[in-house]
Amino acid sequence: MKVTQLKALNGRALAYGIFIDGQQIGRFRAEDILEFGLVLNKDISPAVYGRLLERAEYNEYFIRALHYTDSRLRSAAEVKRYLIARGCQLRSADNIVNQLEITGLINETKLAEAYVHDLTMQRPLSSHLLAAKLLRKGIKRTVVETELAKLEPKDEAMALDLSIAKKQNQASYASNQPKLFRYLLNQGFGFEEIAARIGRPGFSGDPGGRRHRTGF
Repeated sequence: MKVTQLKALNGRALAYGIFIDGQQIGRFRAEDILEFGLVLNKDISPAVYGRLLERAEYNEYFIRALHYTDSRLRSAAEVKRYLIARGCQLRSADNIVNQLEITGLINETKLAEAYVHDLTMQRPLSSHLLAAKLLRKGIKRTVVETELAKLEPKDEAMALDLSIAKKQNQASYASNQPKLFRYLLNQGFGFEEIAARIGRPGFSGDPGGRRHRTGF
């Protein structure tokens, strides 16, 4: 087997096509060519050819990951799941994600900042619910905790007040305090913080003197 062409391609990271016996086997970096010691018209062994095919496959997954992270900010977990779902081996997926983190193409701090901003612009959310959404997106817990630590107590209070005001404009909530209370709890706000604003859930009595929450 012989290297018959080293062709420059239009590519950001993988800018060369390697041709063995007249057939292109994949896209490669300049570093790959140096690593394998490839020279035009040089014979290569079957072992080197096999390693080149493995590198070509890895590089194709790397290109896919580049396109995936180009479309919008992604977490490391999202990129890893994307690659594995398309047949990439776990070890290769880990290596690709690590490369993208080193180059800054995966930046979970920026992702968390942008995601918190977008979510809070859509509707008021408690820090607990924000954390749950960020974690479901695959952002590392340490990054989530750091980002949410930037929120001030007034931010949480404002989010709660906005949630109450929004729901009290709806008849089904305005006339049903226990339902509103339950909704706010489900949004991750604290029991006492809610009670301080709208009171504790209502109760109704029965002939036996026991008390039951109504609708809560």
